[in-house]
Amino acid sequence: MMAILLNTCVAMGLMALSEIATLPTPKYSMPSYAAITNNTYWKLDGDGKYLSRKVFQDEFGDEALQLVTLSGTVAPHTWYAALIGYIPFPTFKDDTGLLTFTARASLGNVTNSTLLTPVVQVDEASQSYKKDVYMTLGMAPFYQNFSIPFQFAASDPGRNSTIMLEAGYNLPQSVDIKHLQLQVWTKNQRVDPSSLPSCCNAGGYPGREANATWRKEALARIDQIRRGSMDVTVLDQNGKPISDCSINATMTQSNFRFGSAVNLGAWRGQHDSLNTTLYQQWFKKLFNTAVFEGAMKWDSWERSANTSHDEVLALVKTLRANNIRIRGHNLVWPSCGGSGKVPEDVCAPLIAENTSESRAALEKAIEFHIHDEVTTLKENDCCEEFDVVNEPYENTAIGNFLGNGNASILKWLNATAQANPNAGRRVNDDRVCSALSDIALQEQNFYKELIKWLVAEGGDLLTGFGCESHVNDGLLPGPEAMLEWYNFISSLGVSIRVTEFDMVTKDVQLYADYLRDTLIAVYSSPGADGFLMWGFTDECHWLHSAPLFYNDFRPKPGLDVWFKLPLGEWMSLADGNTNSSGIWTSPPVHHGTYNVSVSCSSGSTTISNVSVLKNHTKVVVNL
Repeated sequence: MMAILLNTCVAMGLMALSEIATLPTPKYSMPSYAAITNNTYWKLDGDGKYLSRKVFQDEFGDEALQLVTLSGTVAPHTWYAALIGYIPFPTFKDDTGLLTFTARASLGNVTNSTLLTPVVQVDEASQSYKKDVYMTLGMAPFYQNFSIPFQFAASDPGRNSTIMLEAGYNLPQSVDIKHLQLQVWTKNQRVDPSSLPSCCNAGGYPGREANATWRKEALARIDQIRRGSMDVTVLDQNGKPISDCSINATMTQSNFRFGSAVNLGAWRGQHDSLNTTLYQQWFKKLFNTAVFEGAMKWDSWERSANTSHDEVLALVKTLRANNIRIRGHNLVWPSCGGSGKVPEDVCAPLIAENTSESRAALEKAIEFHIHDEVTTLKENDCCEEFDVVNEPYENTAIGNFLGNGNASILKWLNATAQANPNAGRRVNDDRVCSALSDIALQEQNFYKELIKWLVAEGGDLLTGFGCESHVNDGLLPGPEAMLEWYNFISSLGVSIRVTEFDMVTKDVQLYADYLRDTLIAVYSSPGADGFLMWGFTDECHWLHSAPLFYNDFRPKPGLDVWFKLPLGEWMSLADGNTNSSGIWTSPPVHHGTYNVSVSCSSGSTTISNVSVLKNHTKVVVNL
């Protein structure tokens, strides 16, 4: 996106920056622009393979830095195309920071998507990589002042924390930056981040407005496609109808999958500051579906020192005992080496050998892994579906080595179907559903063709597509754009599911609004069957930015959204009395499983697990 920021924001930024003089003197200020020139604190990540830099004097006489992505290169991750600066002083939890800079798309090099992603990351000894700032900003062809206040979420006395400026990998980018500075006030100086200038984040998305037409249409569509009704007939022991019986129908579980990633360590009490009991209680209360965050990925499943099959299967048993469905994530992440991906000791020697025999050996190893994990889980009542292949758009090393990435995906889908024919099989990816950029359009085009091909060649081997939906508050796709994509994918004959929703933002109301609208969008899409978030509490969220709770289970506004929609309006209750024919017909109720209680003068009973899907569900109760 180009120029997502308003000119008025520039003026606001200049005014607000002047107000800093009224604040206490910062305890620390990171040496600013001159340090970039002499390279004392700053370097290019990725060894300069994907990004170049030069210092020049701009037309205003200021020293500026120009970051340019290198033609013909594709960085494996955003942070490889970044300028990285090491913060040269200790930082501590609850210190307040202010990151300021001026930036533009380089003159003569403005593209459809000139982006800059500032990141402030606490690099603790635990390597949790908590990000206190993470947002994608659209660059206009004129300078704009940016001011980003934040609070450090963790301590780093060892001075290993960093500022990164990610300059948009996979895209030709050229960005000019000047006046870059970080100021830090200690907790004892009592500087509230909300008192600092904040500019220029778009702070919204298309379709957020309260009376948005798309939302009215989506809610009406939900009433049409997500509801059915039931007829309850009550008969006495002679088969005659009983009138005026009281009927109460209570939904116990939605047919739509509303869930979250579950962290095995958190469930087992391995997070020191996390209240394990509350974590377990809230998970059981809030969700009907779970996905293991990391414990079912290849390296964790087969060789992690911190995870055993017994621990995974014990949690599977607990979740299933609480009627929580489970989806498996993931079987093949088709890169060689790296967390969750094909283990390096499995693939690297075979790729290095580069023979037909080594290719056959790697194919066999992958198919053996799929069979082992899927059959083991099947024997333990898991899982209802799998992300068979994760993020194949970027992760191409395995497919390229085997010679045909698409054909390999089809083989892996088939191997999963052979091991458990009843489990659904998805391909799962991220930006295709969660960004407004040329990259997302490239991914969408890739998946349009891939899904068409898989369906044409494999029939029902591919049953669904997973939209991860990790977003940040600088560049949010609107719900109408998401709906268009959901509906297109389902038109190809596969289901759609949001699989890993979260947002990096400090604006919790924006987070709640976007959660609400993503829920409404996906629930209103006829081919969609679920929505899962990638963790629900900050304490054990991979980016310390979960939708529902802060660290100590203090609720965020997103929790109200969850109780209003998945656990409120979309969890139906209905009651009434049988007529003279002994029949009670419910009003429209949302699809799911119900307990139906019947109370007559001659007796009472409860029928469990009544399923309401489409049209009329007929229930006969004999007293």
